[in-house]
Amino acid sequence: MFENDGKFAGADVITLQQEQDVDIMYHPLYPLKSLNISNKSKEQLLHKIMENGRRLTEPLSLTEIAKYSSERLALLPAEYKRFDYAHSYKVGLSESLRDERDRLIGEYKK
Repeated sequence: MFENDGKFAGADVITLQQEQDVDIMYHPLYPLKSLNISNKSKEQLLHKIMENGRRLTEPLSLTEIAKYSSERLALLPAEYKRFDYAHSYKVGLSESLRDERDRLIGEYKK
């Protein structure tokens, strides 16, 4: 997710595969904690690179990987990169994923 200035928002949300855009992310451990992310710009982080045992794209060179990594690291605000009192990067669940997790726990916790 991105802030209006183009920097990372300091949070990611894990969703079910079929979910495209969610407005609220939920804390994975504390059910009453949530964060409204409707005003954030989002991008998909996982991309299919193989199918039926074959690569879908050509592999990147080490130079390309290093350049991409440096560019992405530059988008992370300084408060997440400092060694002393660094901010915690938030990772939350979509409502559907949270509900599915809770359903599975209830089903198999007997």
